[in-house]
Amino acid sequence: MLKFNYEKLPAAWFAARAGKAEKEEKVEVPLFQYVRTQTVKASATPAYQIDVLGKEAGEERVWLCECKYTRQAMGIAQVNKLEAAAEIFRQQQAEEGAPVPEVRFWLISTGGFTEEVKEVVQSREDMYASDYEGINNIFKAFGGNYSIPLFVKDDQE
Repeated sequence: MLKFNYEKLPAAWFAARAGKAEKEEKVEVPLFQYVRTQTVKASATPAYQIDVLGKEAGEERVWLCECKYTRQAMGIAQVNKLEAAAEIFRQQQAEEGAPVPEVRFWLISTGGFTEEVKEVVQSREDMYASDYEGINNIFKAFGGNYSIPLFVKDDQE
């Protein structure tokens, strides 16, 4: 995300092959003012860890990412956690008197996604999902010269 600079990348890299790529041909990735891990907490809420928060430069928009580096498909529980974190983030911004930005969600999972998550991604304009193939393509488009390693499947499973 640190290398993004308004490039237009194939939507298939952000759609986890759920059919969303047919709606969009390209996804414009923004220039981010900053990209970091962040814990959010409003006055009367639990704290949530956001794996990656990217604030778009010159925009009142942030991207919140949930990242899973496992063989297991990301399920709806992780999506719900990210949406809860987004709500706390909005509350925290409002309590601090800061502008409440528009939120984009980006799910990243080397293990792919359950059908339920794919359906949610398909139905939402504000949500992207990159699986192993998608994230590798993005990585290589920005100079990576190898594929992200995957865990070796244990014969005993």
